[in-house]
Amino acid sequence: MWVQAEGAVFDMWDEDKHVLNNVPECDEYYIGIDYGTANPTAFILAGRANGIWYAVDEYYWDSAERGRQKTDYDYAQDLIAFIGETQVEKIFIDPSAASFRAECAKHGLFTEDADNSVVPGIRRMSSLLNGEKLFVSQKCQNLRREFSSYVWDAKAQLRGEDKPLKQNDHALDALRYVINSMQEQAPGVVSLW
Repeated sequence: MWVQAEGAVFDMWDEDKHVLNNVPECDEYYIGIDYGTANPTAFILAGRANGIWYAVDEYYWDSAERGRQKTDYDYAQDLIAFIGETQVEKIFIDPSAASFRAECAKHGLFTEDADNSVVPGIRRMSSLLNGEKLFVSQKCQNLRREFSSYVWDAKAQLRGEDKPLKQNDHALDALRYVINSMQEQAPGVVSLW
């Protein structure tokens, strides 16, 4: 069992409430990608049904932990396998991942730059969790761990800044890219909360 970290960003996160053994079939699916070379790469498959968001599945490759890096080509092949037969509406990717974006395009995987604004994304995700409009599949082990261990930067808070520590955030960033980007694309139509 993970213990909620001191100064947790998502202090409302509750494994008993927010984690599902079985995620329902969704009306639409999206993928968020947080790309890293030395840092982990994470893909999150997020679905939406009846105004509720679900983190359905995850891909997570930590080259430091695994002892080998992957190329953009490797990640593109992994993304194709990850998508499988799922009908994905859009793939949102970290805007700084230009080389991976280009490799995806070579394989017919068209991506969009994600809205990666951090604090507004945290607020949206917090509101969704509080309103029981965001749930996570038990399969998403890394995302679940990150929800419990993502913390505010105490030094930044002393300076009056709301800023999380840049650690334990790769799967969270991938999910945030989807939530943020969908809100930004259709603010009057897509109801997230």
